[in-house]
Amino acid sequence: MHPTGDQHKQNPETGDIIVHVEEYPEIMRLNFILLNIFGLLPPTRAGPLMKFIYKMFIAAVMLMDVLILLGQVLAVVVYWGNLELISAIVGVMNGFAVAFISCAYFVINKEKILMLVDIMRDKFVATTKSKYMNLIKKADSQVVVYLYLSSPVVVCCSFSWGVATVINMNEFSNMETNNVTKTEQNVDKMVFVMWTPFDVQQSPQFEIFSVFQICFVCIGVVTSYTLSVLVLSLMSHSAAQFNILVAMLNDMHENISDNELTAIETAFSANSAIDGGKVFDNETDEESRNGHCSELLRHFNEPDNLDEDKFQRYLINCIKHHESMINFVGRISDVVSIVVFLQIMNLPIILCVTGFQMTQTFDRHEQFFKFCSLSVAALYHIFSYSWFGQQMTNKSEEVATALYSTDWYNQKPGFKRLLLLAIMRASRPVKVKVGVFYDMSFDTFTSIMNVAYKYFAVLIQLNES
Repeated sequence: MHPTGDQHKQNPETGDIIVHVEEYPEIMRLNFILLNIFGLLPPTRAGPLMKFIYKMFIAAVMLMDVLILLGQVLAVVVYWGNLELISAIVGVMNGFAVAFISCAYFVINKEKILMLVDIMRDKFVATTKSKYMNLIKKADSQVVVYLYLSSPVVVCCSFSWGVATVINMNEFSNMETNNVTKTEQNVDKMVFVMWTPFDVQQSPQFEIFSVFQICFVCIGVVTSYTLSVLVLSLMSHSAAQFNILVAMLNDMHENISDNELTAIETAFSANSAIDGGKVFDNETDEESRNGHCSELLRHFNEPDNLDEDKFQRYLINCIKHHESMINFVGRISDVVSIVVFLQIMNLPIILCVTGFQMTQTFDRHEQFFKFCSLSVAALYHIFSYSWFGQQMTNKSEEVATALYSTDWYNQKPGFKRLLLLAIMRASRPVKVKVGVFYDMSFDTFTSIMNVAYKYFAVLIQLNES
């Protein structure tokens, strides 16, 4: 939590502190609009019938994703030996796997993900001083800019995979030999290759099946995209909170006055009353994971350290805010680590096989554009996670510099002791973990690209041999 200029009062009957916050912006509104539009989350005021329709839609999408993935696995078995065709199947299959994993994980962990949004809104944004609200608005604006930049990629990917089927009259280059059946020569007319128990080459089965495939390509793309934007928004707002903490430390003398200091302490007391004395329900687990938290919190909660030095009390509140954000980022890691890890494991394969397909389809523009759009979408997906994660890490590292930049040399010994501990912790960057070995950073992006290139080189060698 962090200082605020809001007004508070006590309940005369219970003694509890009642928080009256200033109006603050409703964060991540665009994320919820996207979730509503694409059928992942019913509107807040939806009735029982509407909620039932949303549940049935998600169930139908996940069922069809499973059937599509099964059909593609069987297609790999049926067309085994045709490297170009199999690589095309595997590329699309991994794309559907990413979409299915994202959708299934959101359905299973929806409450946890939405709780993160509530915590950010109610316990961070709601207690932010009005002078720092522009930093929160910038975080939302950053996500809006990302949507504007990424929308053409999403539209082109969905459009190319649908239109390519309509305009495509060519066949795969290595399907002109006598060893290939008529069925194999016609699979290029499908949006994506999958095995079916019935003949889809005749009209009207072909048209119906093509519409079905186009719809699920679009659903898969927008589902994965929408859920990724939700995670990126949480990271953007986390970076904004570290930025606010830096601004608070830089404005320490300006913020400290009798009235403002009282508001600061009251705000933190109110949040402690709401949280039951903890920033999060599982604060003990978070402290154990970070190691440093218990020692630091015990130190500045000792009575001897709570003297009347207003600068020391201000620093204590800043440290509490920093610890709260560390725990919050830890919660983000706990919630999204598995799904992002599975996505990252799939994306190098998508980049590899789509890159291989692009080298084989230079003379067939519609096929080249189709796989090029999927490759760009996968690359943009990986880079987005890395960029937002790296931004948050960089902002967390700026806290140590801001702590050291205070006029600690003019402060009392208690302030200096706390500052030393705070700088030691702030010197360790805060990262969103992805699985056990990775985090969302440019280093991870570089590793993924290296792996994708190695897979690509192996495919090229296999094709030439």
